[in-house]
Amino acid sequence: MRDRHRLPGAATSGYAPHLSAGCDRGGAVGASLEQLKRKQQALEPGSRITDTTVSGKPAFKATYESTKKSGPISGLTVRVSLSADRFCFVDIEARQGAMPPEADQIASSFALA
Repeated sequence: MRDRHRLPGAATSGYAPHLSAGCDRGGAVGASLEQLKRKQQALEPGSRITDTTVSGKPAFKATYESTKKSGPISGLTVRVSLSADRFCFVDIEARQGAMPPEADQIASSFALA
């Protein structure tokens, strides 16, 4: 990520928001943009997917509601395909209804170095 963002204390009280970013391989599924979208829908049915760009490359942003071991959560992910088998991502999750307003700012600052 290009910029470091710090979540305010009020946003991290209770269940702390989870933020992760990195790059990975697509595995047997692959990492084309369409394959990543299908995988997102399979993992989180009902995801709302919006096309976007990251550093000029086609990408998508998905928002979703889900139930994890810790309880109901709200999630936001941005994924960008680098090749047929590599992609980069940023994932943000928080207790349902407690997604910090900075989440969209963090996701939109995602850039490839």
